[in-house]
Formats: sequence, structure tokens, C-alpha cells
Amino acid sequence: AGSQRRTPAPKLKPVVEKAAGPEPAETTPAPTRPTGKAAATRIREHRVIRGGNDIGHSILAEILQEKGDYIGAEAEYREAVRLDPDSEIYRIQLTEIAEIICSQGAGSQRE
Repeated sequence: AGSQRRTPAPKLKPVVEKAAGPEPAETTPAPTRPTGKAAATRIREHRVIRGGNDIGHSILAEILQEKGDYIGAEAEYREAVRLDPDSEIYRIQLTEIAEIICSQGAGSQRE
């Protein structure tokens, strides 16, 4: 009876449970910065929450200008000037957008 060998116990792998929650970072796409209409909407929402500010109006004017909405851009630059009448840059931007509107005529102000 003393000559019997004992078989070693099998090695067990540790049990790892998957934690509840979002997937690992490498599978979750990085957030993207809104552009165009989405960015304009976010800026408008920001203004409603925090109140108007000249920088927000200026940024929105630039976005609208890039989208071809020169009338909207002009209105935003006017508001930026109203909020910060001492800003020379806002006055220059307002003059430039007014020149674009005049050069394009009434029919092509919005795309």
C-alpha cells in the first residue's frame, strides 16, 4: 500500500469576473469636437445657460461665416461689438463681413 503514487492536483486558473461598466478605453471612440451646425448649436446653448459674452458671439460668427451664413455672422459680430464696444478686432470683423455681404449681393447671402 505504501508504493502507490499520488497524482498531483490539477492547477486551477484564477476566476476573473468581468466588471460591469463601459468597455475598455481602446474600444470606446474618443469624443470629437463638434463642428459646423452642431458647434453653433452648442455655443447658442452655452449663451442661454451662462448669458451672452463677446467671445462666444465672435466664435459663433466665425462658424457661421465658414458655413456661408454671412447675415447670421454679421448679427453675431454686431452683438460682440455691443457687448465689448472697445474691441477693435470685433469692429474689423464686422466691417469685413459687411463688405462680403455687399460684394455678393442679396441673393447669395445664405447657402
